Amino acid sequence: MNSAHNRALARRYAQAFLNVYGSELTPAIRGRLRELHRFLSMQNSILFFLTIPTIDDEVKLRGLAFLCEKFELPDSVKKSMFLLLASKRAILLEQMVGFIDILYNKEHAISSFSISSACPLSHTDKEFLVSFLKAHTGDDVLYTYVIDKSLIAGIRMCSDTHLWEHSIARQLREIQLLLVR
Repeated sequence: MNSAHNRALARRYAQAFLNVYGSELTPAIRGRLRELHRFLSMQNSILFFLTIPTIDDEVKLRGLAFLCEKFELPDSVKKSMFLLLASKRAILLEQMVGFIDILYNKEHAISSFSISSACPLSHTDKEFLVSFLKAHTGDDVLYTYVIDKSLIAGIRMCSDTHLWEHSIARQLREIQLLLVR
């Protein structure tokens, strides 16, 4: 199967999960699903091992159950993982978990942003930036905050679909582009 087909299939599995179990997703569970997604994207060998036919399915089921226990995920997630394994589509697990977050956020008008600044921001500054993002997206805003010295000075706020940056690093990139032309 090609990558586009896998993404479309993973998205359908995620939508089916949300149709059945979406009302059970608390902010804490969604956070743990994001942690699982990050883990699986960094440890893609796990998905590979789930596709090896010579490894007994019982071993794979125990491994998936262990993941659910480790990330404190509900039985609904475990059932979805087992379904992927039973249908020989365990390779889609990481993408499905990622789509659960994306589709849930879309359905509930939530945008996730990474806010970076060159130096530490006060709580008031962060609240101002979140208010700005809410006003411009019309969504509730979840954010992670990072200090990024490579900005030199300024702010960068990005999500999957939006980017606002006002920094010295950006100005230098724009000058470099003008000089290259």
